Amino acid sequence: MEKTLQDYQTRIAELEAANRKLQMQLDQNKLDSNNISAHKSIEKAPQSRLSILEETPNGHDSQYRQIFETVTDGLSIINLETQTTVAMNPAYHKIHGYSYDEFITLSPNKYIHPDFCQLFHQLIGAVQSGHRFTGQATDIHKNGSSIELDVKGIPFTYQGKPYALCILRDITQRVRLEAERDRQEQALRAIVEGTATQTGETFFRACVKHLAAALGVRYAIISKVIQIDGQPSAQTLAFWNDSDFGDNFVYGLNNTPCLETLQTHAICRYPSAVQSQFPNVPPLMALNAESYVGMPILNSGGDFLGFFAVVDVEPMAQHSDLQTFILEIFAARAGAEIERIHVEQALIASNKQIKQQAQQDRLLNQIAHQIRISLDLECILNTTVREISRFLGIDRCHFAWYVQTSTSRYWDVIAEVQAPGLPSFLGQHPTDRFGELTDALLQQQTVQIDDIASVHAIQTRDFLASLGYKSVLMLPIRAKSDQLGIIACIQAQSLRRWQPDEVEFLQAVVAQLAIALNQAELLVQSEARATELERLLIQLQQTQSHLVQSEKMSSLGQMVAGVAHEINNPMSFIYGNLNYAQHCTQRLMNLIDLYKQHYPQTPPEIQKVIHEIELDFLRSDLPKMFKSMEVGADRICEIIKSLRTFSRLDEAEVKDVDIHDGIDSSLTILETRLRAQNWRPSIQVIKHYGTLPHIECYPGPLNQVFMNILCNAIDALEEKDHERSWLQMESLPSTIWIQTELVEPYSDQFSHPTVSITIRDNGSGMSSDTKNKLFNPFFTTKPVGRGTGLGLSISYQIITETHGGTIECQSKLGSGSIFTIHLPLNPQAY
Repeated sequence: MEKTLQDYQTRIAELEAANRKLQMQLDQNKLDSNNISAHKSIEKAPQSRLSILEETPNGHDSQYRQIFETVTDGLSIINLETQTTVAMNPAYHKIHGYSYDEFITLSPNKYIHPDFCQLFHQLIGAVQSGHRFTGQATDIHKNGSSIELDVKGIPFTYQGKPYALCILRDITQRVRLEAERDRQEQALRAIVEGTATQTGETFFRACVKHLAAALGVRYAIISKVIQIDGQPSAQTLAFWNDSDFGDNFVYGLNNTPCLETLQTHAICRYPSAVQSQFPNVPPLMALNAESYVGMPILNSGGDFLGFFAVVDVEPMAQHSDLQTFILEIFAARAGAEIERIHVEQALIASNKQIKQQAQQDRLLNQIAHQIRISLDLECILNTTVREISRFLGIDRCHFAWYVQTSTSRYWDVIAEVQAPGLPSFLGQHPTDRFGELTDALLQQQTVQIDDIASVHAIQTRDFLASLGYKSVLMLPIRAKSDQLGIIACIQAQSLRRWQPDEVEFLQAVVAQLAIALNQAELLVQSEARATELERLLIQLQQTQSHLVQSEKMSSLGQMVAGVAHEINNPMSFIYGNLNYAQHCTQRLMNLIDLYKQHYPQTPPEIQKVIHEIELDFLRSDLPKMFKSMEVGADRICEIIKSLRTFSRLDEAEVKDVDIHDGIDSSLTILETRLRAQNWRPSIQVIKHYGTLPHIECYPGPLNQVFMNILCNAIDALEEKDHERSWLQMESLPSTIWIQTELVEPYSDQFSHPTVSITIRDNGSGMSSDTKNKLFNPFFTTKPVGRGTGLGLSISYQIITETHGGTIECQSKLGSGSIFTIHLPLNPQAY
């Protein structure tokens, strides 16, 4: 652009210098010194001049006559009384293109322009008033062209008569030069004002409009050259059609004057009869062209970019510096704009390529990110085909596995995205239908088909056509396990030429998917190993908990058995001698009564002892004492019985038992924890026992379940009571509800009647997270030292695995907890 502006400035300077030189030449061609002397003589002594002309009518012997006849300006003398020309020099009639003999016979209207008539009357009027007159007029040349004249009138008198000296100077060349300069300035101004702020199509339109105005032609066209079927053609960028813009069009350049401009890279002129030289050219015929000028548009390196063509229905001048100058200016400006557009298009293409590369990188990063965050192969494949379809704008994209069994081979499409209205290809498709395409993919070759019609195998081509395929691009993916998959990109609605950058992009995607496949295989292996380890860990935890519990129960059983045995022996002695002691004591009392009857007067010493031991109170309290001892002995016997029932050490492993006995024995053992404490009232136990038959079960483990659930309920109630006042605890006592009932079959799990045991408390409840982990081994919410986390885990195993039942927990924070146990009547039979 900077170089073009410099060219403009240089050209303008050259034209201004040429104009100045031409003006100087015109000034030098004015009257020479003799002419100037003649003018001065005429102005100073018109009377003597006239007398000389009259005295020497032939002018050969008079100096003044010679000057009058040889001056280059046209001179004439007009008699103001008759307003007729009485004398003229040769230059006067030569200016009009006539000889003297022709001129004197002409009617004035033949060479005097109508506009000059008014000017002539102004001249006569001014001279008659004694004033000089100066003006410009237009006369008519013999050839019909216009003559631009500078007109002067000078008054003088001779022999008392008024005359006027009329001086005509031909300024046609100067006027034309000035007009040409004005047109140059107008052309430059049109370029600057009309196109300076315009770009693109608007600029080209402004160019042809102002170019037609500057050159005074009817049509102006700017075109670029294109190739159609190997032949040079022109595509118009803008077309000025006389008074408005016409539609752009394309035409062939062969046998046209435009081809000469293209071949020579130079201006091409046909000032007239252009159609006779180039017959049967549709654009020339349509425009009724008579003349044509073509100007090439070149870039700064001289390369051809396009051309201007101006066409008129009238002949144009054969050689016109102004025309050339204007065309050069417009061509230079248009070349700069076309170069700018090329640069802009290159930048746009570069930016598009950069943007496309960025989109490719973003998609690849998204796939890589998907692999990192999920390792879910199905999710990765669905994301990949969706993003490929969106990025490439294709009708269908899918992923398929190659599957080979002992009886068949097929492609299994597992992920797919297709345009609306297209059928789904999810599922299995036999490989033999794809023929050579399958063989190429098995050899890990990329299959690129721009047009299905180019497939050689007729059967394969017909099958692909039946699926609606028009263009196909398939890339194989092989995992480390030797499993083969493919990414298939399909165009169904139109043909598509797959570009190299699209193939490279898909190859990069395939590389990422190969990584995903390998990682997915490792993930499957890791998950399988983790599942096995988890199973072994659970088994180990269960074994460990069983061992701990077995050891615990074994120790507890031995301790309970020892305690029961040690207590049972002395209690048998005490309980067995209690009645005998009571009987003996009664005999002693009877003896005392007998002594009192026979010896009513007791000695003072005996009386004193009777008073000291309070014999009457002793006699009334002693039976009560024995009764209390009997009650205590009965209580000890019940505790021993409950311990024996809980441990079941003296019974078979599986036995028909009454569930209620096990629950009651657990409550008996826990009675101390249920009693009132100094900081809380007693915990109430409300029992709603239904009518239950005996069930076959493992009494010891089952009693352990009841003990664990009841202990947890008591712990929850005590935890809640620690946060309540005594008044609150009395108004809403801590309570445990125990309900049992026989339930008919309620699910597929239990096709026979079951026993339902529900243990509910109004404690503080638990969160959903705690409830979900409740039966996990070693999980506990109790402080260290107060719980092992095995109680409910072992209870769950006892109910579900040992007895084939179910145990569930329902709980909400602030609403207590409900444990529900379902036990089949005969677990061994199910």
